[in-house]
Amino acid sequence: MIERDILLRFIPQLADAPEALDKVATACTSHTLGPNRMLVREGDEASFLLGILSGDVDILRPFGDSLRTIARVGPDALMGEAALVTGLRRTASVRSHSRVTWIKIPADAFRTAMLASPAVTLALMEQLMNRLQRRDTAYLDALRQSIVNRDKELAELRLTRTDQSEPDGVWSPSMEPVLDRAMRLARSDLPVLILGESGTGKELMARYVHRHSERAAKELRSLNCAAIPSEIAEAELFGARKGAFTGATRDRIGLLKAADGGTLFLDEIGDLPLDQQAKLLRALQDGTFYPVGSQTLNRSDVRLVSATNKDLRAEVQAGRFREDLMYRIDGARVTLPPLRERKDHIPILVKWVVEHAIKDVEPAYVTQDILPTLLRYRWPGNVRELMSVLKAALVLAEDFPRLHLCDLPEELVQQVYADSDAPVPKGGSAGIDYAGRDEPEAPTRAELQDLLRDRSLNEYIRDVTIKVITNALEAHEWVRKEAAHSLSMTPQNLSNYIRRLSIPTKPPK
Repeated sequence: MIERDILLRFIPQLADAPEALDKVATACTSHTLGPNRMLVREGDEASFLLGILSGDVDILRPFGDSLRTIARVGPDALMGEAALVTGLRRTASVRSHSRVTWIKIPADAFRTAMLASPAVTLALMEQLMNRLQRRDTAYLDALRQSIVNRDKELAELRLTRTDQSEPDGVWSPSMEPVLDRAMRLARSDLPVLILGESGTGKELMARYVHRHSERAAKELRSLNCAAIPSEIAEAELFGARKGAFTGATRDRIGLLKAADGGTLFLDEIGDLPLDQQAKLLRALQDGTFYPVGSQTLNRSDVRLVSATNKDLRAEVQAGRFREDLMYRIDGARVTLPPLRERKDHIPILVKWVVEHAIKDVEPAYVTQDILPTLLRYRWPGNVRELMSVLKAALVLAEDFPRLHLCDLPEELVQQVYADSDAPVPKGGSAGIDYAGRDEPEAPTRAELQDLLRDRSLNEYIRDVTIKVITNALEAHEWVRKEAAHSLSMTPQNLSNYIRRLSIPTKPPK
């Protein structure tokens, strides 16, 4: 038995039913446990009402392979989430955070007391149902977030794989003349020089030329001339015999030999060391070369494709590039325009990234809020920068899979609005409203009373939600996917609203 005032602290409704209060106070018992002790175990066979008098507890539920916290209850609260423990396996396990006092009420005593006081029973049941509804909502939200987290992990894994499958087949109207010229050059055996700013896709164009050439069945070997020192560049290109230099512990086959019959791609050829340029010129002219440390003449038949973002003529005048080599490799040019000059390519590249990262989701749904900003940005880093920004945004997106302005780099958003002389949306890039609109002002008391019209706020929100969803369904001929898209929600979210609010999904006859 416990004191009646203590019992009333967590079942205040019993104040209106003195007889029931006496019966429950007589039957129940009080317990005190220290921190981190288990109050109620999963699947407990006991049947009782549980009330927390002091301390904080975590309410845990089975969730995948583990139990995760989905709700917390503070002091002096009736734990509706675990109020009636009936031995069902869905019962939550409740663990204390600090020292807690709780009350155990046998179910039969509680039932007898409540039957004697219908008004109290109804009040308690309404309170309990509200808490159960909140619990289910919290559980569904946690489940939904778990699914989002899983999809996010899968997207991140797929994004790491796109580094090995770049969009070398992506086409856009502005790229058609470039691809047409590259196609015609690919059918010949001329050396091809690809020009363009950093990040425009010069290596992808080299693959395109090789894939459409008669050498496509043979190897395509690549070397970034700016990424290796002079002493290593020679061995990489021409090969080396064992012992030719420190660290040469075995014979090495150079790229010229490895690409025999195929294509050799030299990226950033303007950075190739001068002493290697003469040897490369000879290898291109007569197809012969000597590996480092070897007196044996090697032969190789390769088609050279090179790329640079430098002005080779200026490099020749500065004495950093051989003029004869420039004429040798500069016979047929393919110039890649920067991304800011082929804006029609941006939506196509964005769609490619999203489709590789997220399966079964319309790319337009993911990027509709950020695409206008992506189109207005100048992209100094070109395609490489666009890919990096998109991949980072998908990994960091708070509203995954939707991307919003706040998921983009702050400097990118600031630059877009600075260039356009338009004000940055309210709150800056970190506080932008997801729809790109300012938040509406809260209604005054008079306006709120007029809106409610003798309804509770919850009833008003419910009515408005039903009306908005019904209008969207009607506007899209009751096609849920299209209606969900217009409401900026997923079809699953829309279905949840329809089921919970009992909204008709077909037009009335």
